[in-house]
Amino acid sequence: MYFRPRMSRREIGSRVVWFLLHTLAALLIGGIVSVLLTGAVENVLENLPSRYKTLTQFFDWYPPYVCAVGLILGFVANRGTLKRVACRVWISGAAWLAFGMLDSVRGYDPRFYQGCSPLENVVNAFFVLNGRRCGGGGSTLAGAFFTMPALNSVAYSVGAWVALRFGRSENVPSEAAVHLIRR
Repeated sequence: MYFRPRMSRREIGSRVVWFLLHTLAALLIGGIVSVLLTGAVENVLENLPSRYKTLTQFFDWYPPYVCAVGLILGFVANRGTLKRVACRVWISGAAWLAFGMLDSVRGYDPRFYQGCSPLENVVNAFFVLNGRRCGGGGSTLAGAFFTMPALNSVAYSVGAWVALRFGRSENVPSEAAVHLIRR
């Protein structure tokens, strides 16, 4: 049976600091870049001629470039550090999204949400992002402040995992090299 050696306080502190730095990069930096990129792309798509309107319908929900920001950022950030804790940043994103949903349900008042139930309000505010239903413009803000950073953190974790896989494979010696070293 394999028992893991106990970690020192310094190792635990180092892992916590790296986790916080990767979380900051995924949620804050990645979230801001995703929101700005979404605004820029939607501005371009709105100005397209009418024959390209099907393209704007394709990007109505969360477009692929929102997750691409997280993938690239996670890969680049963890390529330099090669920390396993970067692969667990999705937990912070899920907690952030859960906090936003809980706050939305707690502040629910049917008078302000045009007859929508709390569940309909959460689905609309955090996933559908239709400002014409369930209370107006707050729905798009919930998506920008909670859902986009959460999706970005999941993509960041995947990008960090890919960087970890590629980074580790380069450092592992081949069997021929191990055989030469043993001689």
